[in-house]
Amino acid sequence: MLEAWLQYLGASVVVFAGGWTLVRFGDAIGEETGLGRVWAGVILLATATSLPELVTGITAVRGLDAPNLAVGGAFGANSLNLLVIAVLGLKWRGILRDPTVETRQMGSAGIILLLMAGGILILGRGELGVPSWIIRVLPITMIVAYVITALWTIGQLGSVMASFSLNRGSKSGGSAGSGFKLSIRKPSKSLMKNIGGYLFAVGIVTVAGIWLANAADGVSDAMGWSSSFVGAQFLPISTTLPEFSVAIASLRIGAPDLALSNLLGSNMFNIGIVLSADSLAYTKGALFTDVSSVHLIATAAGLAMTLVLIPGLVSASRPFARTVGVKSIAKIGIYASMSSLIFVFS
Repeated sequence: MLEAWLQYLGASVVVFAGGWTLVRFGDAIGEETGLGRVWAGVILLATATSLPELVTGITAVRGLDAPNLAVGGAFGANSLNLLVIAVLGLKWRGILRDPTVETRQMGSAGIILLLMAGGILILGRGELGVPSWIIRVLPITMIVAYVITALWTIGQLGSVMASFSLNRGSKSGGSAGSGFKLSIRKPSKSLMKNIGGYLFAVGIVTVAGIWLANAADGVSDAMGWSSSFVGAQFLPISTTLPEFSVAIASLRIGAPDLALSNLLGSNMFNIGIVLSADSLAYTKGALFTDVSSVHLIATAAGLAMTLVLIPGLVSASRPFARTVGVKSIAKIGIYASMSSLIFVFS
């Protein structure tokens, strides 16, 4: 038992170190390319800090035949990120006081993706008789939804649609000179160095993620706990350490928009990409059919916590600012209730 916990703690430390390195290089790349904080938070940092969830999830379904560990890890990370916002809101109330348009859109996008995942989970219940191949295909729609909502939140959806229309017009006989021109500059040495460091950190997190998935499975066996409970409660504590570190650092430098965009962007990635990748990597059937119904508790908790958060993302008024502490306590209560129910029913 002691060895299993030591393996888990050791893997967690390596994941944290690798994730923090990813964030450092990712932030440097964002600065050198002149990209905004929201773009960096939603795409670069959210992808970087969510890489542990992606690696551990695929390892769980491919190497360990533990689909509940993978799905529990994705939903658990989603809820834990919202819990981080709640806890930080108690100390730094400004994290929700002046939300940007993009962070408000991310809150809405998170609800859309969670509703899609919860719907597929419900359709995957055997008693409904939905064919397995349909359940296997449906997660692809979450990938599409993630791409659309990500482009929407960083303000690029209109540009992509306009580009698509212009390209179609060109092929239909429009002017050959119309449309967008791509300008490519030679990257600087420092940018190439940061990209190299970013890719090296990706390798570290990949190896550490595989180790962490095996360690979490060992804890589940040693303690006699279900993989659903370990996946929803213990695995996310390790895999979301990078998000927590980035949020703290962002608030300390007075950048609450970066903290929020990273946490909410990670949630979008966890549901839209991680869960979908887990489903595609699972070859023994339909992932959403073979996992426990207990994950619907985590889905409902994530929706409830996001809905509590939404007022803070749609109103920056001073009266709301005085209720931030109450909203944070409500989210903490929802998370505690979810943890108790998953432990009881899993």
